[in-house]
Amino acid sequence: MATRVPILTYHKISPIHAKTIYPGTFVPPALFEKHLRHLSRKGFSTIRLDSIFSELGPAKPVILTFDDGFQDFEDTAFPMMQKVGMNGTVFLVADFIGKTNAWDENIGDVSYPLLGRESILPLHDQGVEFGSHTKSHPRLSSHDSVTQGGEIGGSKLELESLLGFPIETFCYPYGSYDENSLNLARAAGYRFAVTCDKGLNDGTEDPLRLKRIAIRNDTSLPVFVYKLWRAFRLGR
Repeated sequence: MATRVPILTYHKISPIHAKTIYPGTFVPPALFEKHLRHLSRKGFSTIRLDSIFSELGPAKPVILTFDDGFQDFEDTAFPMMQKVGMNGTVFLVADFIGKTNAWDENIGDVSYPLLGRESILPLHDQGVEFGSHTKSHPRLSSHDSVTQGGEIGGSKLELESLLGFPIETFCYPYGSYDENSLNLARAAGYRFAVTCDKGLNDGTEDPLRLKRIAIRNDTSLPVFVYKLWRAFRLGR
């Protein structure tokens, strides 16, 4: 049987902001540390998304993804990951590098800082993988192919120009995508893209429709263990 790879979805590694309308996007640092230590105890090794199906990978691979590119990845998450020898993949919203999460602010959520170029480049040098999360974080399936093309292909070009290294992975905001999205991501030159569809990945699926396991503020350690068990046992 081919190796099955879990991809975990995180957003903010931070105490829950009292005024947020999206508490699920926060994972408190102490809880995140429990997740990491459990993975380490169980023999999982982190890999980059762009090497998900490499024949040279570890026996028990796992991919940690961080949507939106929040500043707390550098401040909190990455130092904790380094302590257990782990790394991750961060998806950046191209038009908001070094700014704040305007797409959330526009619907009444709290302002939260995003990674800037001065943070991204040193993290990249330490092995962190960076991918695109579009230009402005829209629900892609709600837009026509012209708008989607600008968000999908345009973000790749923008990030590569700003950062100076290839952007080969992509994440559909809100897990929203359609056939246009898939075709445009392929045409733009992305090698892999992640969704919010549940499950593991074994190389038989479309590489631009990879499945993930959502991790939230209420994913206590027992729930985390159950989510991994369910994915490997039931495929969801």
